[in-house]
Amino acid sequence: MKWKMYVICAVILLALCALPAGAAEFPESEEKYIVVALDDYNSTPKAAPITGTIQQGETCVYTYQVPAGKSKLEVHLEWTAGTANDLSLKIYTPADQAIGSYYDGFDGQDDNKIPVILKRDPIQTGSWTFEIVADNVNGSESFSLTINVV
Repeated sequence: MKWKMYVICAVILLALCALPAGAAEFPESEEKYIVVALDDYNSTPKAAPITGTIQQGETCVYTYQVPAGKSKLEVHLEWTAGTANDLSLKIYTPADQAIGSYYDGFDGQDDNKIPVILKRDPIQTGSWTFEIVADNVNGSESFSLTINVV
């Protein structure tokens, strides 16, 4: 009987591991965004990064205007390598719909980087909001946020 429970647990665990990175849910009138980790951030030209510093408990908020006719939004948050500091990234559409909170390790690597791609054809036009949250920061942490639309 115990082995059956182990098999069932293993099947459930494998099924959970096989799920895609995620799709943000929206009201029936909205299409879903496909959200995946950005594999190679060096492959396309990008806008200049937004840089700043953040301390424990703070949230830095930035907006980015997405033009019409785009199908992919690449977002890359990076902070000082080798630190034990933890930042997270929250993304909101122009309609103020949250598309999740993302943490270091979202891409399977614990490397002080949060690389995210949002895909939908077309990406919602307008002013997107990006929140950088200091979840666990000792002192002050420098970061760079790069946003690219394709």
